[in-house]
Amino acid sequence: MRKEKDFAETLINIAQIIIVVIDRTGKIIRFNSLMEKLSGYSLEEVKDQDWFTLFFRESDREENRRSFLESKSSYSYHQSPIMLKDGSIREIEWYKSKSKSRNGKCQFIIIGLDITERIQTKKAMLRQNARTTALLKNASRLNDQLNLDVLVKLLCEDISEIIQTKVSATFFEKKTDGLHLVFGHGISLKDLDVDPVPPIIYQKLIKQKYLTVSASELRSRKILSNLAETEPDLQAIDVIVFFNSIHLLGTINIYAYEETHLSEEDRNLLRGIADQAGMAVANALLFDQVKVTQKQLRKLNAKIIATQEEERKRLSRELHDETGQSLTALKICLVLLNNDIPVQYSFLKEKLSNAIMMVDTTLENLRTLAHQLRPPALKDNGINLVLEDLCRDFSKQSGLSIDYHGSELRNIPEEVSVCLYRILQESLTNIAKHAGASKVRIRLHQNDQQIQLSVQDNGLGLKKERLLRHPESPGIGLVGMAERLEMLGGRLEVRSKSGKGTQLVAWIPCGNRQPLIIR
Repeated sequence: MRKEKDFAETLINIAQIIIVVIDRTGKIIRFNSLMEKLSGYSLEEVKDQDWFTLFFRESDREENRRSFLESKSSYSYHQSPIMLKDGSIREIEWYKSKSKSRNGKCQFIIIGLDITERIQTKKAMLRQNARTTALLKNASRLNDQLNLDVLVKLLCEDISEIIQTKVSATFFEKKTDGLHLVFGHGISLKDLDVDPVPPIIYQKLIKQKYLTVSASELRSRKILSNLAETEPDLQAIDVIVFFNSIHLLGTINIYAYEETHLSEEDRNLLRGIADQAGMAVANALLFDQVKVTQKQLRKLNAKIIATQEEERKRLSRELHDETGQSLTALKICLVLLNNDIPVQYSFLKEKLSNAIMMVDTTLENLRTLAHQLRPPALKDNGINLVLEDLCRDFSKQSGLSIDYHGSELRNIPEEVSVCLYRILQESLTNIAKHAGASKVRIRLHQNDQQIQLSVQDNGLGLKKERLLRHPESPGIGLVGMAERLEMLGGRLEVRSKSGKGTQLVAWIPCGNRQPLIIR
């Protein structure tokens, strides 16, 4: 019997699991050497003490007492942390078995597995997965965003979600005396009125791309000193460079409220985000430059179009008033001269008659040209009647069968009428020259939101690949139409299939400008 008892004692002490024996009231009867090593207590220190009071936190002490002592099952399992002698916490997986001692008293044999490292590893994996997901989300959101203000806001939100602390972003202008703060997100406006970042810090920041500035240094150097004063718990700011150009420096600022809060893993992750953010900011700044350039080009195009229209007006007036009158006077002189020539000079009269006919033809061509240069009486007749006349005249000249149906437009400015006239004029010219069409269908209508002019032919159609690769190949016409419409906040849509004709739709809506669309 003695040998069996010694053998059992040896097994308990060499076992690589925690073994604790308590009585029915929770007092410790014994535990093995692994429990002594783990807890920091010797058996003599804790024997006959309450197991739950000594090793379990007050918040979950009673719950564990019920789980261990009051469970009706002779065998049970649950997970709960214990407090060690040094105050640290270990996560333990407990297995309880109910039995009787040799003297017949009830006791509980508790076996525990230390799963602290397993849980920490699991949490680390979950944290890494969450960060990887956040990083991918951040990359996607930043790459899709071209508005600099929104981009910086998203950047701060994503990093704050990952690191679980306050985050701001700042942009500095580079000058000889240091960095001057020009824009920030996540800090108040009063914090922007600060002294320049000294060159010594600036050079260090550029070199390392990462810098920790203590709150005391912020105050002493008057860098964001207001922030340092309004954040009394602030220990430091971890500054990470995420954008660096000739004139601008952008930084992500991580607020540290503890002495050490960023691990090397955190820093590597933030460096990855910073690299992505830098590219996104560069794209956003480039996009802003393109928008400014486009705006300038639109203004220039508007001036060119206005100048063209004024020049057309002038030419139309000169052709009609001056050249037309001169040709009319010439015709009258030729008619009078022809009447004065005696009949016997028939050959001479015939030549004068031919000359008079040439003057008539020239006058007619002159009137047509003047008409094309400046659509007549847009204000008096309205755009609908003017377009109908244009279709009728063009049909006679070209031989195209043109089906026009439109409604009079309400309360539209003259520049809209001129734009519609030029688009239809250019469309009919392109159809006659290039489309190989025999029929054209034209519709003009207006609703509460927009004006629509549709021109559809039954010609050869346009190859989409040709339009996309060589947008200038259809002629300046399409580009010019689109530019005219953009000046008015409109857009041009071209629907075409090879061999199945082309439909051109011009929209002049109340909304924003939209680009040329080719389908």
